[in-house]
Amino acid sequence: MSLNNRIAVRLSALILSLGCFWALNVGLAVGLLIPCTMPVVQFLSSAWFQAVALPLIGVSATISAMEVMALIRETHDAVMEMLTDLHAKHDLLHTKINADCDTRG
Repeated sequence: MSLNNRIAVRLSALILSLGCFWALNVGLAVGLLIPCTMPVVQFLSSAWFQAVALPLIGVSATISAMEVMALIRETHDAVMEMLTDLHAKHDLLHTKINADCDTRG
């Protein structure tokens, strides 16, 4: 995973944490209790959160989805290889059974 992807995943986990939730709630409460801080609170809750946090969460979700798809592809390939081996063993067993039947009959 590239450095940018690792940073995106970590920041997304931080933004989605319960600590961030409580920090935002305290920030909103401060904005209500001290009205002169309301412009800063409004900036953080609208412009910054919508312009930075939401796209970051989207990027993190996309990165996670790509990792899951890679894991699914690897699993599929392993299962298909096992199935090919199983078919080969089945054909071999079928050949042996037919050969035994031919020699007895």
